[in-house]
Amino acid sequence: MVEHESCQELLQGLSAYIDNEASEKICREIERHLEECDNCRIMLDTMRKTISLYQAADGADQIPGDIEERLLNTLHIDDA
Repeated sequence: MVEHESCQELLQGLSAYIDNEASEKICREIERHLEECDNCRIMLDTMRKTISLYQAADGADQIPGDIEERLLNTLHIDDA
């Protein structure tokens, strides 16, 4: 059973992992964790699909402001 704390640590480095910016050591740790944790594998898959959808929609109409705001709030992303 994977500890919840390990999942939180993994999620902090997931963006760098997806962007191929994480060190080899971090990548190995993340991959080892993903072998044991269904929830984190689902999270990684969801993030990758979201990125793919976003990239495919590049140049498409903008997301309406209220929907974008709800999405950013759900993902806990500050509008920078």
